[in-house]
Amino acid sequence: MALCTVLGTLAVSCQKEQMSTPQNTVAEDAAVYTLSYYVDGTFYAVTLQGEQALDEFLRNLFALANEGHKVSVRSGNAGNQILSSKETVVYTTTNEDDAKNWAKAMIKQGYVVDIEFDSKSGIYTCTAVK
Repeated sequence: MALCTVLGTLAVSCQKEQMSTPQNTVAEDAAVYTLSYYVDGTFYAVTLQGEQALDEFLRNLFALANEGHKVSVRSGNAGNQILSSKETVVYTTTNEDDAKNWAKAMIKQGYVVDIEFDSKSGIYTCTAVK
């Protein structure tokens, strides 16, 4: 009986422990975005942590464009590629969410993105230059 108790204790202590992995660690949340942007010709820079912060930042830029401000944004590591621009892509839509998603994708690809909104027609014109 004593031998069974000792062996039972040893068997339990030799089992692997289960490691729990936190569920809230997502690679997207670890992304850091350094952006430079202009509003009506005034330069600003910002560093954002995660996709949600980037989405909120773009919402704010589009709100400024909706108010008639001239907005331009690029990734901080895009450098001065605008001086030797070789590729320009223009996207127009009446859907603000589509325009934001397009602008976000182009910024992530290293483009400088200008955002304009025509309040009369309701059309967003996003111009990406690389």
